Amino acid sequence: MSAEGVSAREGGELASMLREIPMRVGAELGRARMPLAHAVDLGPGIVIELDRDADDPIELTVNGEPFATGQLLLIDGNEWAIRIERLVGRPQLGRELS
Repeated sequence: MSAEGVSAREGGELASMLREIPMRVGAELGRARMPLAHAVDLGPGIVIELDRDADDPIELTVNGEPFATGQLLLIDGNEWAIRIERLVGRPQLGRELS
């Protein structure tokens, strides 16, 4: 169905339905590589160095797919948030295959 073929009411109902679809949203601060033997010995208080600086952009994913990048923020001294700075477009099919 084309966009012209959707009435305002149907469009509103569709938008309402889309708002109810659950999605998994993730934020990646960085990564670390280590041998399994080292990972097994990890415990409380251990510090793991990540491959990014604290002020590098955070990568956001939706259902495992890149969605945006942003900055990590500390709000009121005890809550974390991310300010979205750039939306990431999906790669074009031609570029994926080359």
